Amino acid sequence: MRQIGLIVLLLCGLCLLRAETSLDKITVNSENLIVTRVVLSLSQKAEWSFQTDTDRHIIRVRIRNCTSANPIAEGLQSVGLVVNVTAENSKQDVLVKIVMSGAFYLETLHVDEPYKIVFDLFQYKKVYNYQDQLAQAVFYEKVGKWVLAGKQYAQIRRDFPNEVDANFLWAKLLLKQRNYAKAKTRLEAVSSYSKHYEDAQLLLTKLKNKDYTEIEAELTKIPAFAGMTDSVAAPVKTTSNPIPPKSLRNVIKDTEQTLVVKWAELPIWAWLIVLLIVLIAALILLDWLRHHKEWKSGKVERFISPLQDDSIKAAMVRKLLDSGWNETEIAKELMLDAKEVKRYAKQTV
Repeated sequence: MRQIGLIVLLLCGLCLLRAETSLDKITVNSENLIVTRVVLSLSQKAEWSFQTDTDRHIIRVRIRNCTSANPIAEGLQSVGLVVNVTAENSKQDVLVKIVMSGAFYLETLHVDEPYKIVFDLFQYKKVYNYQDQLAQAVFYEKVGKWVLAGKQYAQIRRDFPNEVDANFLWAKLLLKQRNYAKAKTRLEAVSSYSKHYEDAQLLLTKLKNKDYTEIEAELTKIPAFAGMTDSVAAPVKTTSNPIPPKSLRNVIKDTEQTLVVKWAELPIWAWLIVLLIVLIAALILLDWLRHHKEWKSGKVERFISPLQDDSIKAAMVRKLLDSGWNETEIAKELMLDAKEVKRYAKQTV
């Protein structure tokens, strides 16, 4: 039993060593002045949470059971929403602080193999102009969130119907998704005033001939995000509808929610530790039951050992009968069978 316990403790120690996570890299992508992506690269999956300080424009991230060599954030620029990202060790956790230059709202996600925690930070404005909205759509398209990009392009068309390039940009996204029917509708809506009118007509011809392979080749020739300009230098064309539709209060409330890894998402080493704990508990219980059974059987044996001799049993039965006990009471007191008591009672007659 002692050897099994030592083996289990050794395995637990190895698992705990394996369980420690490290923060290997911090990357900041602030090429888009409306959206900045901060990526925390970890050695393995870990439990993490975050809180926002909306007054100071700060996000604090806690990564549990983790260590950090205090990596310097790569890609951090002097302009953009994120102005600084730092990491420091706190007991067994790592605390990451992300500092913004102003109001923001947040979208988070995690990526497995290799494990990364991703923060997409959007500059919050009461009113967004055309270039601001386009910057959001471009970001979603660039990171592969095509459904959100499509919704953003649809919003642009509603808010800025006179922007002649929006239909073509939306059509390009639909072609990437191979949604040819909707792409055809968007391409047909491209105005002759648009600088992409000829490209739209060429793509329409290929769609009519079902030259899908050539369409994909043609898309690679067109600049990835044609029509996108610097949102700072862009002329201000405002919309009366603020975007996103959430109020700032709701956005802040959403960002304050804490993310905790679900049981189903626990790594293998965590399940191994749980299994070892259950195994130790089972071994302890079995050992206790075995010793309890031995103790109980020994106690009973010690209690009835004086009555092993028939003459002693007969004498005890005779004595109790003389004292007024009945056969049932005698059998219960001496832990004998009722037939034995009758037999000994007859011997006394």
